[in-house]
Amino acid sequence: MRTVAVFLALTLLQQPTFRTGTNLVQVDVVVANEDGQPVAGLTKDDFVVLDEGRAVPITAFKFVNVADGDGRERYPVRSADDEEREASRDDSRLFAILIDDYHIARQIGPLRLREPLTAFVRSLGPSDLAAIYYPMESPHDVRLTYDRAPLLQAIEHLEGRSHEYFAKWPAEEEHLKQLPQIERIRTQVVFGAAMSIVTHLGELKVGRKTLLWVTEGLDPSGYGGDATGFRMDLDEVIDAANRNNVSIYPVDPRGLTTTREDFKQEMLKATAFRTSGRAIVNRNNIHDALMDVSREARAYYLLGFESPHPADGKFHGVSVRTTRPRVRIAARAGYWALTEAELASSRAAPIVVPAEVNDAMRRLADRLRPTTDDLPFMRHVIPSSTQTGRILATPTIMVVRGSKEPEVAARPEFLRSQRIAVRATLIGTQPADVVAQLLDRLGRPLTKLPVTTFAGTCDIPLTLGSLGPGDYVVLVSARRGEEQVDHYVALRVSR
Repeated sequence: MRTVAVFLALTLLQQPTFRTGTNLVQVDVVVANEDGQPVAGLTKDDFVVLDEGRAVPITAFKFVNVADGDGRERYPVRSADDEEREASRDDSRLFAILIDDYHIARQIGPLRLREPLTAFVRSLGPSDLAAIYYPMESPHDVRLTYDRAPLLQAIEHLEGRSHEYFAKWPAEEEHLKQLPQIERIRTQVVFGAAMSIVTHLGELKVGRKTLLWVTEGLDPSGYGGDATGFRMDLDEVIDAANRNNVSIYPVDPRGLTTTREDFKQEMLKATAFRTSGRAIVNRNNIHDALMDVSREARAYYLLGFESPHPADGKFHGVSVRTTRPRVRIAARAGYWALTEAELASSRAAPIVVPAEVNDAMRRLADRLRPTTDDLPFMRHVIPSSTQTGRILATPTIMVVRGSKEPEVAARPEFLRSQRIAVRATLIGTQPADVVAQLLDRLGRPLTKLPVTTFAGTCDIPLTLGSLGPGDYVVLVSARRGEEQVDHYVALRVSR
């Protein structure tokens, strides 16, 4: 986009491609029968993949079905780390809903959209992550979540603002100073929001993701007749969706019309077709159409093949066919080849997170569950390590308040303005060497921490003001002779 700098910054995030390995490309394929139900039981021999019209061997194959989920408990999403962890589950579907209130009429949109969108949100499964965005919101403001309450609240506040100019957000005060350009600015804000959303979804998951784009459509009239500029900006959004394996489903609330199809409807249909989605336009029954979207995302095939192209960074068209009769398929239109720099980066050794750190992060998620605050009998110290050495007892996190005696923290979540210390009791009368390190959530060392020992108790003060928001692990190691014990204590800094 060429204006609205605040949203330009959001689109400068790294745009991952949907592949694993150096040049393995993954394309998601939805296969449905005549009734629109997903078709299971196919093998890779039932598919043919054409790259730029030439058949390529399928080297990776997987059927993804959310009904096959393991039934594990879902943890609340309170941070970017939580969102990334939960989205990585195979049975977690990702749904983003962009409500373009700039291009929804006040008299039509809320009346026709609230009920079907509410029904769609309520129909999502327990393992589905979803978020609702308005044009001035970004993935930095709104998290994908299992909690339906904020989604339903966002729908309740839906109201159209087409050709109505008033500021709901501080940044819109600046837009109102440029009234001759206001429609162009609004359109570019929407394009920027869509770009940031599809990019964020691509960073979270390799498989299929869904963006419901609720809008009456956009056209070059708001660009002062600059059709070329409009199409270039729209193409950027579509290219980003294809880079990040996001299928776009435009939803037009205007319903069935008797007039000739206009440019806006053509734009919505083209966007859906080019991203393997489906346009819900010229339809009165939006409710059933949205139920079909959920059903289509329930099961799909991931086909992988080695790209025959050099690292040219170009878009290459892909088509997928099946030998199974009387079925319809929807597949990604193509992929972006790696650049030389991306190819070199893909050869780098992956980060291996120590099992002990993963265990600590899991325990952190356990302790951050909302019921921990609500149920007093759950306020117990969860072990910080699976080791049971005889040198150092399980550490606890203490909140330090001036000259008062430190108190045990009820939750391992703290503000940067708070003072805390990790405390552990030495076991036995023999001296021991105790050291501590601060690790990031991937187990990478950040800094050594001071350890103070007095009367058989070890205190490790931690200055939170120098840390950014996120999850951290304190590694406490105690050695006595040939025996050593390590404890991993995870905590969260919220802001």
